[in-house]
Amino acid sequence: MRTGDTQSVPSSTPDIYLEIQTGSPEDVSSRITKFKFDEQMYGGIWEVWLDNADSALAAKDYVGFDVDLQLGFSGGTRSVYPKLWIDTQEFESIEGKLLMKLTIIDAWGLMVRVNAAVGAQYWNYPDQAAGLPDADAAHYDKTIEEIITSVIQSALNGTFALDKDHDDNYYDTLKPPIRIDNARTGVFQLMELTDSFLRYEADNDFHVRQASKESSVYTFTLASNHFWTDAEGSGATIPNRVIFYGSSNPPTTVGDLSATATDSTSVTRIGINIDKHFYYGHTEAQLILSQGTLDSLAAAAILKIQGQRSQGALEAPMHCSLELLDKITITDTRYSGTKTITGFVHKMVR
Repeated sequence: MRTGDTQSVPSSTPDIYLEIQTGSPEDVSSRITKFKFDEQMYGGIWEVWLDNADSALAAKDYVGFDVDLQLGFSGGTRSVYPKLWIDTQEFESIEGKLLMKLTIIDAWGLMVRVNAAVGAQYWNYPDQAAGLPDADAAHYDKTIEEIITSVIQSALNGTFALDKDHDDNYYDTLKPPIRIDNARTGVFQLMELTDSFLRYEADNDFHVRQASKESSVYTFTLASNHFWTDAEGSGATIPNRVIFYGSSNPPTTVGDLSATATDSTSVTRIGINIDKHFYYGHTEAQLILSQGTLDSLAAAAILKIQGQRSQGALEAPMHCSLELLDKITITDTRYSGTKTITGFVHKMVR
């Protein structure tokens, strides 16, 4: 959770600060008429509408500039977002009002536009170790941490760092073969092989966070209108079986080891196995995995899928400093016997 204001009574006056970092920074906070922030894992959209009744914005071109965005309550301490960028701007006339709409994205939004150059998208493949023509040996024998660091710094021009807040024993040890055609997609695929998530934080760095090591940072209760409604739900675990493949040392055949983890309830109810496969099939020593490692990887993968399918919703007065992946607690005394829900924030709409 970021520093700054948390919640206030519903009647509190919001304090939104938006400065556009042009050659001469422009504070447009007083022009904000409304906003909608849709924050999601691995990228979100921040929409802001500015009053343009005086047409002072008619000649402005803000596209591509980064912004300083802060959110709080009047008289309090605003919570500062990480660096964001203006993706598009539109001029609108709605119900007789002239407005400028800014659509803002984060570092994940920038990365989704970056595609790998030919010859640079392969990692940990045999040709690279063999030194064959056109093979990039610099991309061989690299851990997930090393690959992600390289991809992010290359995609974002070396201006962002990765901070390992938690160590899940996979992120900095596994060396999977992977082809990366898109920066954000590649990072997402690599993080799927770990027991962690990656969060873009207010210090403008990416942080490795492991759910099992998080503590609850905030409790929503009925007192003082901390929330209005809550819903706890669950979904069928799909895929419901994960299979990891690897090679022993020396291998009898390529991919002679395998490990499986299954959500038996989902399989029983759906009636079929819906599989997701993870391949570690190369025979190079650096890529060989033990049976124990494969077993633990499979167990972690199915737990991650199950956790993402157990979802609920909370409608509450604005919380200005809550972040994605924050662990929160909800205490609802309206149930017969107080109901307590603990979970992680995977999406927020402000």
